[in-house]
Amino acid sequence: MAVTTQPDPYAQMTQRARAMWALGAFDRAATEQVIVAELLCRATGIHPGERVLDVAAGSGNAALAASRRGAAVTATDFVPQLLKAAARRAQAEGLDLQTREADAQALPFADGAFDVVLSTFGVMFAPDQARAAAELLRVCRPGGRIGLTETRVRELLGPGITELSAQVLTTDLCGTSPAGRVEFNRTYVGPTKAIFDRLDPAAQQTLADELASCLQQFNRATDGTLVASAEYLQVTATRAAPA
Repeated sequence: MAVTTQPDPYAQMTQRARAMWALGAFDRAATEQVIVAELLCRATGIHPGERVLDVAAGSGNAALAASRRGAAVTATDFVPQLLKAAARRAQAEGLDLQTREADAQALPFADGAFDVVLSTFGVMFAPDQARAAAELLRVCRPGGRIGLTETRVRELLGPGITELSAQVLTTDLCGTSPAGRVEFNRTYVGPTKAIFDRLDPAAQQTLADELASCLQQFNRATDGTLVASAEYLQVTATRAAPA
């Protein structure tokens, strides 16, 4: 009897996501959030010599932060040009960083291969979040730590962890003005660029004005520039031992 293979319902979504994040130059935007990665590495208590995996690493903020702490770090992403940016940054700082193209939903590593598994604003965008969470658990050794900035983590990781800590933190969004920040995002941030590219000029202007108005509501600057706080959830968890 022939075996019928069921199509992966997330495969097309993953391909579209890969193409979308390859638009623009996300590394330009990611460098603004280095502090998020540094705080995550501090929260997970990364030690020199530990094996660390940064999943959906982008241009390597968390991977570089871990490498600065003396860890043996591998950065993965499914957009090759972002990994090249991570490698360039590591070389500029004299850091030893391994990079490997990989989908967060199917990591090419053995079970328990890493002491710490990280992801900042990356794995949270995986189309199949349950499978991505299972992969994070699988490649983390029992007793190892998982550090994320993503909601719904407790439900996704479930019994695979023994403890979990969540903390709401803030980071700043800055720009020459609210409108300037919108222009920056539509130029360099793939998903934003993709949305604008699908609209006619009039609709693009309407959307840009609405986004700038939204940013202005949270703007702390009084000189026409933009300094707005943005909340995110930092999560750290400990991998449970197999039953």
